[in-house]
Amino acid sequence: MAQIISYPTGTATSSDFLLGIQTTTTGAQANPTKKFTMSDVVSAGSGATTVTIDISNAEWLALNGASKTLVAAPGANKAIKVTELSVFFDYGTTNFTFAGNIIVEINSGGSSVLGGVESVDSPLTADTIYSLPVTGQPGLIGKGIKLATNTALILSTSGGGGATGGDGVVKVKISYKILDTANF
Repeated sequence: MAQIISYPTGTATSSDFLLGIQTTTTGAQANPTKKFTMSDVVSAGSGATTVTIDISNAEWLALNGASKTLVAAPGANKAIKVTELSVFFDYGTTNFTFAGNIIVEINSGGSSVLGGVESVDSPLTADTIYSLPVTGQPGLIGKGIKLATNTALILSTSGGGGATGGDGVVKVKISYKILDTANF
């Protein structure tokens, strides 16, 4: 068996693999040794989940009348706490245009807005990435965000209109935790 000090030093990437042991004891376990990516280990250690949701062009254009669920309602006594939020407008050939603000919110109705892209930025004429601070409603920075249990996280519009043009894809990247009030 080789000694660990005999291996060269490297720089880890999120796609590198680590070996680990599966600790589940149910059922027959022929081989409890598993491989995990570095990003899996980091996510498991932080308790956060990171997902990227693609919003199709049809969903983008229908956004002013039909919100898009980003994270489903987590169940009774559980709330979604967003820790990071980014939106990528992957430009096609037609400008992304929107008459109202594009917002990420808990449920709908604008009572728990987590972040958004303001309509003053419309039109977007090239690939554009927004890193959105998770601060709550405009004007309420530092006052916190009221989370609701068993409520979905959605992409919607506010301020008088929605998406009016664009033929690319919108991608929303979210890091979040599920808070369980029964086991807080």
